[in-house]
Amino acid sequence: MPTGYTAYIENGDITTGKDFLKLCTRNFGIAMDMRDESLSVPTPTYFEPNSYYKKEYDKAVEVRNKYRQMTFDKAKQEMIKSYNDRIASDKKCLDNYKTEDEKYKKVRDEVVKWNPPTDEHEGLKKFALEQIDISMNTSYYKYLEDDLNKELDISDKAVYAYMNDINESCEKDVERAYRRWQEDLKRTAEKNLWMQQFLDSLENI
Repeated sequence: MPTGYTAYIENGDITTGKDFLKLCTRNFGIAMDMRDESLSVPTPTYFEPNSYYKKEYDKAVEVRNKYRQMTFDKAKQEMIKSYNDRIASDKKCLDNYKTEDEKYKKVRDEVVKWNPPTDEHEGLKKFALEQIDISMNTSYYKYLEDDLNKELDISDKAVYAYMNDINESCEKDVERAYRRWQEDLKRTAEKNLWMQQFLDSLENI
């Protein structure tokens, strides 16, 4: 009985060892990106680097350069905006959590009042209460309330610290993006070498 690969021999699409070996490369890392493609789509004989990694590197450099040029006043404005956005988000989250929990609490109180008709029904009550308890948002209250009570420090020292932290973070992002880009270039070169060696070896068949 043919496999997904040998079916191409059976139907006559593949008649040589060379072509069958090329088809079988789809089962190896060299063509991993094509594993969801139909076997009728041929494996490339040359691979290009993934443009995503270069774009991510360029984007990281652009952001880093932007923050390198950031002035003290601009940094302070950004801190204030970030703080105000966070406070608004915290308030919205806390309100939503409390609204949800009121619904959970109402249902929970009714489940608690329910008397299971037999011991065999006890497990159902326990399970229902556990489901509600793990859905309650009360564990987030303290974090959000503490965050809402934090005052914004926009002293000169705090602003300079913010500028330093964000620049350090941007530098790390650039380094990480560059490393991933270079790793992709290396992987691509290795795939092309593997494929070239494979194609050269087919000349002996």
